[in-house]
Amino acid sequence: MVGEVSTGREAEQFRSTRPDVTLMDIKMPDMSGIDAIIAIREEYPDVRINSNRSIAIRLQINEGTAKTHVKNILAKLRANDRTDAVTLALRRGIIRL
Repeated sequence: MVGEVSTGREAEQFRSTRPDVTLMDIKMPDMSGIDAIIAIREEYPDVRINSNRSIAIRLQINEGTAKTHVKNILAKLRANDRTDAVTLALRRGIIRL
C-alpha cells in the first residue's frame, strides 16, 4: 500500500505514489471517482483502476452485487477497507502482483 485518499480531489496524489493497482470508489466527496479516474487516465492511460462498477462490468453482474461481494471479501479477510484487503491478501499469499 502506497497511499489512501478520502476524496476525489485527493486522488490526484496518484502522481506522487504511482501504485500498481488503484482501488477507487465511485461516490466520493468533492470530485466523483469517475472524474478522478478520467483525470488519472488522461495522464496515465495504462493505469489499472478497479471500482464496484468496473468489477460489475468485468464479471457481468450488477453494481449492487459487486458491492455485496466486495463487502463479503472485506468481512472474510477481516479488513477495514479495500486497501487493507489488498495488503492482507498480498501478505497471506492470496494474490501476487
